[in-house]
Amino acid sequence: MKRIFKSVVTWIVFGEILIAFVLWCMGFRITYAPELDNNWDAISAFAEWAGVIIGAIIVPFAVVRLQHKWDSNKEEIALSNLVTIDQLKEFEQRFAPLLDNQKQESDKAPLTIKPELSMREQQLLQFLSVSMGASRNEISEQLGLSIASTQHLIKHLLDEGKIEACGAQRSRIYKVSRKQ
Repeated sequence: MKRIFKSVVTWIVFGEILIAFVLWCMGFRITYAPELDNNWDAISAFAEWAGVIIGAIIVPFAVVRLQHKWDSNKEEIALSNLVTIDQLKEFEQRFAPLLDNQKQESDKAPLTIKPELSMREQQLLQFLSVSMGASRNEISEQLGLSIASTQHLIKHLLDEGKIEACGAQRSRIYKVSRKQ
């Protein structure tokens, strides 16, 4: 029930019903009578008052309400970010001594994990997955690389079969390979 009263559409419909009821109480009736002459001055005056009510009263209230809602959302996000930073600092304080005091079990070098793809390659694949295909210039602009670096990266992923190329040489579009 609360959700219904929070909806803007509900309040608009409620306002229209209220206006129709007030007009009905004042003697306005919805009728079809072609023999009656329309009073265009009265219609014009009514339209002007409707414009005043909507423009000077309803719109400012809506703007203030939306601004308040956006500000409260910003405050919630800022508070959430502060809590996250505090949690990370607490995590660091709790586990940093454990990592410093840890002794190596063997004489071997510590295990290093070699990622399958570099960070730029992963960014390129993510961009192509989202954009469903892009030109070399679009990829270069998105990744912030030069055209030559982008071309080298694209060639490497083409050789591995991670991406596919479509179109003519000058207007080639690259997309994620379906073979993956």
